[in-house]
Amino acid sequence: MKESVSQNYDRLCRFLRVLALRLQVLFVLEFLLLFLAAFLLALLGSFFPLALGEAFWYVAFAYSLGSLAILAFLLVRGFRKTFLRPPPSRVAKELEAKFPHLRDDVTNSLLLFPQLKPESGPGQMSSGLIAAQIRKTAEKISSLHPSEVIRLKRAGRHLRLLGPIVLAFLAVIILDPPFLARWSPWSPTLSPPCRCGKP
Repeated sequence: MKESVSQNYDRLCRFLRVLALRLQVLFVLEFLLLFLAAFLLALLGSFFPLALGEAFWYVAFAYSLGSLAILAFLLVRGFRKTFLRPPPSRVAKELEAKFPHLRDDVTNSLLLFPQLKPESGPGQMSSGLIAAQIRKTAEKISSLHPSEVIRLKRAGRHLRLLGPIVLAFLAVIILDPPFLARWSPWSPTLSPPCRCGKP
């Protein structure tokens, strides 16, 4: 029976690992779309500070620093979510939220399996009850496909944000071709004007 329990538990863990991988891929897609949207939005937003000219260089300079800080934050956050694989407990919650009929079966199976070890101590549940719980959970997930749980198409919802920003950005480039050349954190427009040789 212990071998059967281990097989069911391994099947459950393999399914959760596949879900974790798909979740990471989803994070990557969402990160790329959101970062691109934020980057283009920062470029578009700089149009007003640049239009003020050198007389208000500090506005453009502050905007540039703020934009770089926000982009850096998004970059660090994106890398963390991309390279840190979500733990099985989080994947189990995602699975149970998607399919309410699972209730807490997946989470309970993950918590109960370690109690089958001899050193678990007194007060543990019956091994028969634990085996039945894990077997029932493994049978439930066997009818599911990973694409039903984690849909990569979820990343497409960010296209509704990115689409209008891209169109606005293209319109600005068409109407004002030198715009990109003027936008740079090291552009003279974004830096304090040089007063060398002036009293």
